[in-house]
Amino acid sequence: MARIAIRKPRGFTLIELLVVIAIIGILMALLLPAIQKIREAAASIKSGNNLKQIGLAMHTYNDTNRALPATVGWQPTLTPGATYMENGTYGSALFQIFPYIEQDNLYNASKQTTNYIYGSTLYSYSYSSSNFTYKYSYTALTYNYVTPAVTFRNGGSIVSTPVKLFMADNDPSLSPSYGYSSYLLNDALFKVGGSISQITDGASQTIMVAEGYANCYGYSYTSAASSYSYTYGLRYAYYTYYYDYSYNYYYSYNYPGYSYTFSETETLSPKFEPVPGQTFQARPTPSACNGSLPQGLSSGSIQVLMADGSVRRVQQSVSAASWAAALTPSGGDKVGGDF
Repeated sequence: MARIAIRKPRGFTLIELLVVIAIIGILMALLLPAIQKIREAAASIKSGNNLKQIGLAMHTYNDTNRALPATVGWQPTLTPGATYMENGTYGSALFQIFPYIEQDNLYNASKQTTNYIYGSTLYSYSYSSSNFTYKYSYTALTYNYVTPAVTFRNGGSIVSTPVKLFMADNDPSLSPSYGYSSYLLNDALFKVGGSISQITDGASQTIMVAEGYANCYGYSYTSAASSYSYTYGLRYAYYTYYYDYSYNYYYSYNYPGYSYTFSETETLSPKFEPVPGQTFQARPTPSACNGSLPQGLSSGSIQVLMADGSVRRVQQSVSAASWAAALTPSGGDKVGGDF
């Protein structure tokens, strides 16, 4: 009787296994950049949606109060000659739109009856000797005692609970445990205190809010001039008592054969101001962040909310002139085609 030979299944050889692993590695290397781009695109879309929601809230506030909220301050604005405001609210424009983004509980959490009125005071200090100069200045919230007691909002307990709408997933500097903001107010627009209808340059041509790192610091050194510069910005969305602090430091050392200067600017506010000749930073490393400028959260571009409620992506190649024109609400200047 003939025997039937049965072949045993052959396993992978070591060489075949290494070839398969190499192929998988090559495929993963090809797929990872694509996956990263998909994630970046998704985060960018979400950031744009956050800007649209902020824009809708700003427009609702404008329609209700016939004016935009100020960058930082009392709302509504004190009437001429008034010394205090009953039931007023103090905070940034982002804090003022809380009732329009379903954050009424946080908005009301800081309500307290107090006997103080608040204002903004500039403090400065300077010292100099034969070879050293030191200057320091800052603006701070101050208060004065008044009677009778007046009810203020945001006059008591600290409100620093994070709000997801103000936090971008693609902000590399963001701390989720505090009330920071990945979106910055255009101070040239909000500090005016007017309404959207008063923007003579056109609402579709004026930036309202821009992306920016919540925690921004930068440092530079120029050996030729022995000069150091440092900027630091914490963009609090609504942190009680610390909305618009601004610190400026200047040090100068002059010794025989050696000169050293150091300047520092520190801000604690969710805003940015026009900087002559500069536009924005496109996703810089956190250590290279300039606290005086907004930061795009995507490579090579930044998303901005225009005053008409639309969201626009601006490329890093935009000219300084076009960027400056988009920041001024009534400057009479024109935004170029590169914007």
